[in-house]
Amino acid sequence: MRIEPDGIDLEVKEGQTVFRVANELGLGWPTRCGGAQSCTMCSMVVMDGVDNLSKPDEAESFRTRPIARISDVEPSRVRLACAARVRGPATVRPRHPLGCQLAEEDDP
Repeated sequence: MRIEPDGIDLEVKEGQTVFRVANELGLGWPTRCGGAQSCTMCSMVVMDGVDNLSKPDEAESFRTRPIARISDVEPSRVRLACAARVRGPATVRPRHPLGCQLAEEDDP
């Protein structure tokens, strides 16, 4: 798993979430809900390897669709880092910088 634009490579075991591994390594993936899939702060754009992540469920798709529309990105490429389980190589770009904490009103 590669995180851009930071150029960070993570060794992620199959089935782990991007969010979990990044935070276990102290990268401070942006969150407000702590990985409970109830906010969108951990959202990311999948640059490459979208098929190497688990398929989003309806709740995740509902939350990420507006972000995709605003960002002019294919909806399947916007994922929640706390929900996307890794199945193979992928490159992602977090919507907010690693270590970033936003106020409630800053997150659409």
